[in-house]
Amino acid sequence: MKFMERNFFKKCSMIALALLCVLCGCQNTTKRSDSQTKQSAVEKKSDPVQKEKGISCLSTTNNRVVDESGNPYVIKGISTHGLAWFPEIVNEKSFSNFKNDFGLNTVRLAMYTAESGGYCTDGYPQKLESLIDRGIKLCQSLNLYCVVDWHILSDQNPLEHLDSAKGFFEKMARQYGKLPNVIFEICNEPNGSTTWQEVSEYANEIIPVIRKYSDTLILVGTPNWSQDIEQAAQSPLSFKNVAYTLHFYAATHKDDLRAKYEQVVNEIPIVVSEFGICDASGNGAIDEESGNTWIRLLNKYDTGRILWNASNKDESSSILKPGTNLDDWTTADLTPSGQWLLAQNKAATPVKKISPIQSTSTQGKATLSFQSSNTWTEKNKPVVQLEGTLDNASPDAITSWTFTVQFPEAVQVSDH
Repeated sequence: MKFMERNFFKKCSMIALALLCVLCGCQNTTKRSDSQTKQSAVEKKSDPVQKEKGISCLSTTNNRVVDESGNPYVIKGISTHGLAWFPEIVNEKSFSNFKNDFGLNTVRLAMYTAESGGYCTDGYPQKLESLIDRGIKLCQSLNLYCVVDWHILSDQNPLEHLDSAKGFFEKMARQYGKLPNVIFEICNEPNGSTTWQEVSEYANEIIPVIRKYSDTLILVGTPNWSQDIEQAAQSPLSFKNVAYTLHFYAATHKDDLRAKYEQVVNEIPIVVSEFGICDASGNGAIDEESGNTWIRLLNKYDTGRILWNASNKDESSSILKPGTNLDDWTTADLTPSGQWLLAQNKAATPVKKISPIQSTSTQGKATLSFQSSNTWTEKNKPVVQLEGTLDNASPDAITSWTFTVQFPEAVQVSDH
């Protein structure tokens, strides 16, 4: 196990480190301290195509989203609300909570195009792009998939801002298209009188722009707020690695939409890139029974799903209570929607208990200590997070160090 060398010049300087060891697994996951994260962000900006080990490039085969081994991969995620309205949610604590507490593997970054603060209206494109940049890098550091969502809504027809969309996705694909964890969603919810022919015309313009730089998975919305999935099945696009989106809100969309989904699920790849357990407005009563019925059906066909939304907005679909600090929250701050998401994913991915680990060594006036601070599972393999502190009480600089961690039980560390 190796750490990069760092210089420590000041007396009693405290440096927090973290080490994640996958026990008997195949995942490479490294969590960094704040100072290391900043340094890493600079390094990755100069080399954005650097591939993170342990996260697979997703694609489509036999009408399913699959990993690099060809096995069905189920996206389980959370979507932000509008980035312009709730930018604070894009932080390491929140994204770590999504992964470690909820057992999620994906975060969707919802960037509205036409509403107040929209990319194509009165928003600030550079600020929105900066939030996307931060979100992608957080997902990369945590081995999460990141969906970059061009959030069509009040503009209804994606052709309305075609030129802006082409410029945006050219920039995103050029910068991030080689990262295995990035997914592009090119139009959220075509609606109003928008037809599948118009969505196809738009997709035929946007997808080649992305494909100049990237073969990554692309999600395409369908008419009628991404509910008329059968129209895509009747005339699918000609591109590879494309999936079509279905959206539902469990208190509104029930047997009829479930039947429509089941009729075409073996004809085209489908991802539920947005759903809720309230009504279609994003508010109203919660219907857990219908939500659970949907999840059982999606599980039957290995279909990914992303819950709306990670914010503290005062509405039923938000997972956090109004007034919650988006920079620092826990499961105690969850709404009924958040509690439901936590419960249903925890039931699917139980965390194996690992005995506490603690190690301290002293040499001269320097003390290096490690202890386990968190455990979870990834791909059915237990992962343990170790946090370390180096205390240099001498006036001399420490430029390198070595350490040995002795586990209290027999394990095989396959990656770290």
